[in-house]
Amino acid sequence: MLKEIRALHPTVDTLIPAARDELDGLRAFVLDHHIATIPSDLLPKVEETPGFQRATTAAALDPPGQLPLRCDRSRRLANNCGNCLARDVG
Repeated sequence: MLKEIRALHPTVDTLIPAARDELDGLRAFVLDHHIATIPSDLLPKVEETPGFQRATTAAALDPPGQLPLRCDRSRRLANNCGNCLARDVG
């Protein structure tokens, strides 16, 4: 069984390109099956982990922050948020 798994797994040289290709396929699947809309053609950036981070990181993701569900005056002032998507509450 281990030999079968190894045969299916990308090699060291093909791992990053295989991950990029997988993202293309996943995006196409989501769109073809009308699972969700994707507002942009941009895909996540797949790149090798820098050598100095490899001892402590296996894989990393740097997602954007959460949009506020509500925005009060103090949060707006603290974050210099003049363009909040949420309405004032109090």
